Amino acid sequence: MDVLFYKSPKFVKPSRQSLAHSDCEQVQEKAVAFKDRIPSELSFDNPCSLLDFMEFLRYVEHDAENLQFYVWLQDYTQRFFASKSSDQALSPEWDTEGAPQPPVMGPQPTGRPPNGFAANFDALNSPTSFGPSSFGDHNLNHSELSSSLPSTAKTGKTTAEAAASEANTQAGLKWQPFTIQPYRDEIARVIAHYLIPGAPRELNLSHIDRNHVLHALQHTTHPSAFNRIKEVVEAILRYQSHPNFIRWSICNTNKPRVIFARVLAASHILLGFGVGVLLVLSHAPRWWRIVAALLWFVGFSILFASLKGLCLILQVTHARNIRPWTGNDEESSLYGNKTSSQDDNVTLTNISTDRCEKGSKESFSSKRPFSFDTWGSSNTYTHESWVQKYKQKHLVRKIFDRQVWIQNAQVRFIQDKIALQSYIWAFLIALVLTVAFVVIPSGNLL
Repeated sequence: MDVLFYKSPKFVKPSRQSLAHSDCEQVQEKAVAFKDRIPSELSFDNPCSLLDFMEFLRYVEHDAENLQFYVWLQDYTQRFFASKSSDQALSPEWDTEGAPQPPVMGPQPTGRPPNGFAANFDALNSPTSFGPSSFGDHNLNHSELSSSLPSTAKTGKTTAEAAASEANTQAGLKWQPFTIQPYRDEIARVIAHYLIPGAPRELNLSHIDRNHVLHALQHTTHPSAFNRIKEVVEAILRYQSHPNFIRWSICNTNKPRVIFARVLAASHILLGFGVGVLLVLSHAPRWWRIVAALLWFVGFSILFASLKGLCLILQVTHARNIRPWTGNDEESSLYGNKTSSQDDNVTLTNISTDRCEKGSKESFSSKRPFSFDTWGSSNTYTHESWVQKYKQKHLVRKIFDRQVWIQNAQVRFIQDKIALQSYIWAFLIALVLTVAFVVIPSGNLL
């Protein structure tokens, strides 16, 4: 019965309104209803394809900044606790309950940087200004990081420090943070890229949560200063983005081919009814009407599978259409080098629990997409060459696009279950229709 009534993970509509820390439990409660639809092997905490997850967030859901920040924070936490104890002592753990509360400020304007920093944001957004970030930056010390940042002409501050200072001022935080603390320059860059209104990768936070974390970062660079927004970002990733990612991963074809499959299914179903009606009206023996059952079975099988985004022809060979952004001509621009199967094993779990082997992590760092860089411009992709090429691609070529084999065994298992479900339901419906047509008396008109 589980096969007959299997349902894919429910689509969770991404919220375009800022998610407050107090809303995290509500988001979690909504996700409980479809928790059983995701196998434990594909859960958020277990290995999954981090590269595919990032591509989904960037090109489909348009929320890549959440995963970029989350991956950076896991890596930053490891580096912080691996640093010298004397450096850690300079940044004590942030106690939310015992700490003084930040001033209550109204919502900050979004969609633009703080006043006076429009010109500097061109330098802030440029990947070449800061250099690419990688998981190999563990040995980057305070002076090296500071020297890599562009400075403003009048104050001598870096662009990131100046933008962070302006953000603190707008949040009602008047005094400056302790510059002697470790990773202070890196924290300034995080504020400039993810926290201030209008930042290149601004997180969708409420103004209260933003003010709280800015207040905490004035006192310490300890990872606990991010706890409040970490819970918000993780709730979005775990209970909104991840179920949608699994639902998307189960689909093995693109939208043009899904539409083509549904048209093909409707044609077989209508043809089956046409054949059945003709045989009823003819002098042919009743048992000839079983021929219509074959058309109904094929039509309903294709229809039910296509409603789940599955092409049965591709499913037989456990293949899927390639994504528009991963063509051979785009491989070098997105990844630098072609990623290996070893790189696919780098997951959120590997990064967050440090279970990833050093060699694998370095391999992932050298071959990962540019979207994994912590610093850089916003996550727009309209400037990438594949966008225009895919628009110009002929519809027939989109329908019969190139294919790759699906490597994840659990995804293949779910697809097999959906295909079997489609076959069973199609057989039952075809059986009922066939019996109904067989018992109808012959019309003897043709």
